[in-house]
Amino acid sequence: GTGHPKEETSIYRRHNVTSSGALLLNTSGSDVVGHRPALTLEGYLSLCQARDAEALVVEKWMGRLGNKLWQVHTSVRLAQAAGRRFVQLPGIIEERVLKLPKRLPV
Repeated sequence: GTGHPKEETSIYRRHNVTSSGALLLNTSGSDVVGHRPALTLEGYLSLCQARDAEALVVEKWMGRLGNKLWQVHTSVRLAQAAGRRFVQLPGIIEERVLKLPKRLPV
Protein backbone atom coordinates (compact mmCIF):
# COMPACT_ATOMS: atom_id res chain seq x y z
CA GLY A 1 0.00 0.00 0.00
CA THR A 2 0.85 3.66 -0.17
CA GLY A 3 0.77 4.15 3.58
CA HIS A 4 -2.18 6.53 3.22
CA PRO A 5 -5.46 5.81 5.00
CA LYS A 6 -8.30 4.55 2.83
CA GLU A 7 -9.83 7.43 0.88
CA GLU A 8 -13.13 8.62 2.30
CA THR A 9 -16.24 8.88 0.17
CA SER A 10 -16.50 11.83 -2.17
CA ILE A 11 -19.19 13.63 -0.15
CA TYR A 12 -16.80 13.81 2.81
CA ARG A 13 -13.82 14.84 0.70
CA ARG A 14 -15.86 17.45 -1.19
CA HIS A 15 -16.84 19.20 2.05
CA ASN A 16 -13.56 18.51 3.88
CA VAL A 17 -15.33 16.54 6.58
CA THR A 18 -14.06 13.26 7.95
CA SER A 19 -16.40 10.29 8.15
CA SER A 20 -16.67 10.93 11.91
CA GLY A 21 -18.06 14.40 11.15
CA ALA A 22 -14.96 16.44 12.05
CA LEU A 23 -14.44 19.49 9.84
CA LEU A 24 -10.93 19.91 8.48
CA LEU A 25 -10.48 23.65 9.01
CA ASN A 26 -7.24 25.35 8.07
CA THR A 27 -6.67 28.99 8.98
CA SER A 28 -2.98 29.02 8.02
CA GLY A 29 -3.57 29.82 4.36
CA SER A 30 -2.16 26.47 3.24
CA ASP A 31 -4.48 24.35 1.12
CA VAL A 32 -3.48 21.00 2.62
CA VAL A 33 -3.82 19.38 6.05
CA GLY A 34 -1.80 16.20 5.93
CA HIS A 35 -2.68 14.75 2.54
CA ARG A 36 -6.28 16.02 2.54
CA PRO A 37 -7.46 19.36 1.18
CA ALA A 38 -8.53 21.81 3.87
CA LEU A 39 -10.91 24.73 4.05
CA THR A 40 -9.78 28.26 4.67
CA LEU A 41 -11.60 30.39 7.21
CA GLU A 42 -13.32 32.18 4.34
CA GLY A 43 -14.36 28.84 2.84
CA TYR A 44 -15.84 27.67 6.13
CA LEU A 45 -17.77 30.92 6.53
CA SER A 46 -19.19 30.75 3.01
CA LEU A 47 -20.06 27.05 3.33
CA CYS A 48 -21.40 26.93 6.91
CA GLN A 49 -21.99 30.49 8.11
CA ALA A 50 -23.47 32.36 5.14
CA ARG A 51 -26.96 33.11 6.52
CA ASP A 52 -25.98 36.05 8.74
CA ALA A 53 -23.08 38.24 7.61
CA GLU A 54 -22.83 39.94 11.02
CA ALA A 55 -22.92 36.87 13.29
CA LEU A 56 -21.31 33.50 13.69
CA VAL A 57 -24.21 31.15 14.46
CA VAL A 58 -24.02 28.30 16.98
CA GLU A 59 -26.70 25.92 15.71
CA LYS A 60 -27.18 23.84 18.88
CA TRP A 61 -25.61 23.20 22.25
CA MET A 62 -23.43 20.11 22.57
CA GLY A 63 -23.07 18.33 25.90
CA ARG A 64 -23.19 19.83 29.35
CA LEU A 65 -22.10 23.19 30.79
CA GLY A 66 -18.34 22.84 30.21
CA ASN A 67 -18.81 21.93 26.56
CA LYS A 68 -21.26 24.79 26.08
CA LEU A 69 -18.80 27.28 27.57
CA TRP A 70 -16.11 25.94 25.25
CA GLN A 71 -18.51 26.42 22.30
CA VAL A 72 -19.00 30.06 23.34
CA HIS A 73 -15.24 30.60 23.68
CA THR A 74 -14.43 29.00 20.32
CA SER A 75 -17.27 30.82 18.57
CA VAL A 76 -16.19 34.21 19.94
CA ARG A 77 -12.60 33.64 18.82
CA LEU A 78 -13.74 32.49 15.38
CA ALA A 79 -16.10 35.47 15.06
CA GLN A 80 -13.24 37.81 15.96
CA ALA A 81 -10.97 36.23 13.35
CA ALA A 82 -13.74 36.45 10.75
CA GLY A 83 -14.63 40.07 11.51
CA ARG A 84 -18.14 39.14 12.63
CA ARG A 85 -19.74 41.47 15.21
CA PHE A 86 -21.84 38.88 17.06
CA VAL A 87 -22.13 35.25 18.07
CA GLN A 88 -25.72 33.99 17.78
CA LEU A 89 -26.36 31.45 20.55
CA PRO A 90 -29.00 28.71 20.30
CA GLY A 91 -30.54 29.56 23.67
CA ILE A 92 -29.81 29.85 27.36
CA ILE A 93 -26.72 27.98 28.59
CA GLU A 94 -27.57 27.57 32.26
CA GLU A 95 -29.60 30.50 33.58
CA ARG A 96 -28.72 30.10 37.25
CA VAL A 97 -24.98 30.02 36.45
CA LEU A 98 -24.54 32.45 33.56
CA LYS A 99 -26.87 34.82 31.74
CA LEU A 100 -25.76 35.63 28.22
CA PRO A 101 -27.75 37.43 25.55
CA LYS A 102 -28.91 35.28 22.65
CA ARG A 103 -26.94 37.57 20.31
CA LEU A 104 -23.59 38.07 22.01
CA PRO A 105 -21.47 41.07 20.91
CA VAL A 106 -17.80 40.23 20.36
